[in-house]
Amino acid sequence: MNETPSIDLTRLINIVFHDMPAGVALFDRDMRVIHANRTWQGFIDRYTPSRAEDVVPGISFFDLAPGTRDRFQPLFERVMGGETIRMDAFESESGGIVSYWDVIFSPLVADGEIVGILDVTTDATERVLARRRLEQNQANLRSLLENARGFAVYQLIVEPDEPFDARVSLASPSLSNLLGIEDPYNFSAWFRDVHPEDLPVVTEAHRQSVEQQAPYDQSARFYQRGLGEWRWVRIISNPAVDDSGQTIIFNGLIIDITDQKRAEKELRELNLTLEQRIAERTAEIEQRREVAESLRGVLQIINSERALLEILDYIVRVAHTLMRADASGVVRFDMERQYAITEASYGFPVDLPTSGYPLNRPGSETTDRAIENREPRVVRQFNKKELRAYLHEAEIEPSLKAWRLRALEVYDAFLALPLVVKGQVYGSLMFYYKAPQEFPEEQVETAMSFAEQTALAIETARLHQQIQVAAAAQERNRLARELHDAVSQTLFSASLIAEVLPALWDKNQEAGRQRLEELRQLTRGAQAEMRTLLLELRPQVILE
Repeated sequence: MNETPSIDLTRLINIVFHDMPAGVALFDRDMRVIHANRTWQGFIDRYTPSRAEDVVPGISFFDLAPGTRDRFQPLFERVMGGETIRMDAFESESGGIVSYWDVIFSPLVADGEIVGILDVTTDATERVLARRRLEQNQANLRSLLENARGFAVYQLIVEPDEPFDARVSLASPSLSNLLGIEDPYNFSAWFRDVHPEDLPVVTEAHRQSVEQQAPYDQSARFYQRGLGEWRWVRIISNPAVDDSGQTIIFNGLIIDITDQKRAEKELRELNLTLEQRIAERTAEIEQRREVAESLRGVLQIINSERALLEILDYIVRVAHTLMRADASGVVRFDMERQYAITEASYGFPVDLPTSGYPLNRPGSETTDRAIENREPRVVRQFNKKELRAYLHEAEIEPSLKAWRLRALEVYDAFLALPLVVKGQVYGSLMFYYKAPQEFPEEQVETAMSFAEQTALAIETARLHQQIQVAAAAQERNRLARELHDAVSQTLFSASLIAEVLPALWDKNQEAGRQRLEELRQLTRGAQAEMRTLLLELRPQVILE
């Protein structure tokens, strides 16, 4: 028969007492330490100015933990009165060190009398601080959620049976405004007001994120019913998986990026505007270069002493190309006859002859009056319906009416510039276009430059003609003077011969006959010179 081994209960109690994770201490009635285990000594070392080795029998608790009397003394008195006290997260502070405890203070009884206090203490400091941190974080999170503006935080719990569906476990109130929905916890409503162009992209991105367990980052437009406008938001979401690799939650952030998108759009438009302005400026510079070269060519032909109609034809062709017109012409106003005469034209179809037309007749009076008032006439687009009705009812020569009706079929826009020569309206420089035109100021100024050069060409051609007429008259006068002098000399010689001929005949008939022959020759020469003189003195206009 086996014998039961003997157990040293005192030794076993001491082992348990000293090695247990809770702090245990015995105090007498004056709160002097009777005994304390190592855990309790460690608490003193960690949370008071005292050290573990300071915990010896007979030392006062209040000496070990200075500054705690006000907190502990009332409790000890209650225990000495026979009460057992249990408290969780009891706060203590000693030497500026704050700690928290789960404590049991129980009276020690011997022979029916309370002789001291049993203190069983568990360190709750980390738990309390962790809980407070958690509470603070929760408070911060609540504040973040409640005060979010322009963004929203959310958490989705993925349904195992419906991987592409989810339950909203957390959502900022601001999410309602961002997505334009009433209940942010109704996940099915999140995608109700997505822009039709963005919905397929958003849906596909969500599917890939779930299947590939990859972060979700997608921008889309949501309709804000309250504002009555589309708002851009960016949705960023990160999946979390469980131990089996199954996606269980999505933590996400929604940010309003409407202002960013608008800024990007404005920047793109600004860049396009800058590019357009650069292109327009380049085209403007190129056009000015073309204008300068064209005007240089015009000046050269003006000074070339060519005929006026040849000069006008050259100017019309150059202006036609530079103005990118479909037809161009120069018209002279004959004020006496009240008739406009086409002196040069280019680009008109063969069935639109351009000989001329009566001034201030139906269909042309507005333009003619503008030119007579020395103002440009700009028609960006003909009102063809009104003009056709007007021309059909107007009393106008049939061929002219037919011409204008045909012109309305071909052309949609018109520009006419006055030609002013030496202070008088000479006529107009005209441009026709098959499509409506804007006629910006730069284009009209270019046309005015050619109108001025055309007027200069006309004036210069007239001066050349006057110079030629004056030169011809001067030459005729010179020849007349020379012939006059020659005739005078011939007649003077003939008169001398006639005076001496009678006396010479009486003396020597043979010599007289010779003088008589000289006289005949002189009179014939004088007669021829007189005829030439009369011809030279005859006015040039008669000859022409």
